[in-house]
Amino acid sequence: MKSLLSPLSALFLLGGVLLSPGCLKDHCTHSSQYKVYSPVYRSLSDVRSAVKSEEPRDIRQTGKIYYYNGYLFINEPNQGIHVIDDQNPSSPKNISFIDIPGNIDLAAAGNILYADSYTDMVAIDISNPINVKVTQRVENVFPLRNYNYGFSDQPGGRGIITGFTSKDTVVKSDCDINMVVNQAGWYYDAATDMSFALQSSAVPPPSVSPAPASVGGSMARFALLHQYLYTVNQGTMNLYNVSQPASPVSEGSVNLGRFVETIFPYKNNLFIGSNTGMLIYDAANPAQPVFKGNFSHFYSCDPVVAQNGYAYVTLRNGTSCRQNNINEMDVVNISDVSNPYMEGSLPLTNPKGLAIDGTNLFVCDGPSGVRLIDVSNVQSPKIVTTVGNIDAYDAIALNGILVVVAKDGLYQYDYHNFSNPKLLSKISIASK
Repeated sequence: MKSLLSPLSALFLLGGVLLSPGCLKDHCTHSSQYKVYSPVYRSLSDVRSAVKSEEPRDIRQTGKIYYYNGYLFINEPNQGIHVIDDQNPSSPKNISFIDIPGNIDLAAAGNILYADSYTDMVAIDISNPINVKVTQRVENVFPLRNYNYGFSDQPGGRGIITGFTSKDTVVKSDCDINMVVNQAGWYYDAATDMSFALQSSAVPPPSVSPAPASVGGSMARFALLHQYLYTVNQGTMNLYNVSQPASPVSEGSVNLGRFVETIFPYKNNLFIGSNTGMLIYDAANPAQPVFKGNFSHFYSCDPVVAQNGYAYVTLRNGTSCRQNNINEMDVVNISDVSNPYMEGSLPLTNPKGLAIDGTNLFVCDGPSGVRLIDVSNVQSPKIVTTVGNIDAYDAIALNGILVVVAKDGLYQYDYHNFSNPKLLSKISIASK
């Protein structure tokens, strides 16, 4: 029978075995049933040679989203990018898949798609979106990834961790075995390079303005401005000159001094969401962005979008950014970027990504759906209506068409009638 013990119970059980009189004998052992996760490694050379176009795949998990010249590029975390022909939002077509191992983020300009691939940044020619070509790879610009209990990428050794395998296993061990127990119910034995979870754990370790030609979602860590690509990761912003789009040139980095999560370009400024607030950098000289101001708050996650002198920021709890009870959307006056201040606020359920079109604000409020909010009075934003039955993650507003990435697929709505948005299409997530 499989163990369904809580982590705390498991800890007491383990402690009881260690302290029992039987452990004073020469050979004391005990048995437990666990789910074992082992890392799958792939050589760095294989990872770097894998980027290519493939036949369209079913979408199994949604991630970041980018719109470029009539196409939607949807990241499937760590797998690659789905290419959707969206010239008719009522009938989008899944036309190809770009295999990019380790991909999380993306941006596009000049028929070039920029994407991360584990430690590298890759430039990809998408002029023919069903037959893409890598034009350049900037190597070793992103940090190596670390996983639970000491697992990490080893480019010079075993390779890059591309996934984990799992199996149910009965573990027999001496009473004095050096096992580590934590509150998530995970076990790790460094000697065998395996981690163990109680069987009850089922989750493996870490997964209306004119339509712009190019726009990303608010959860993005890539931003394009003035022929520069800016990427944020942990506490660093990397700069790339993309005046020759197919041949990006790395031009250094900026230490941001805190853990950052998102970046959004607006006019000459970069708005950077961190776990302690919104940072504002002046990029009038794009090669040397300068810190101008910040809007601070309690620890939280905060995607941000900006328009017409205001920034809109969502804060939520229940994430790795920190634990708190803040779930709200704040309106920040940025008319003076060196001295931003809050104009208004609206309590929400668990807000994530957001999009803005004039006085129409769209907030992905997790399982509560998409909130359509009137911000004509920034001091008192009002929810006009809610699109329910959708667990929304991020959104892009495109001249009356709202593109929403959700837990169960890609939705598109016509919001010309703001109080009564109309569902145009849905591409569903395939069952796993």
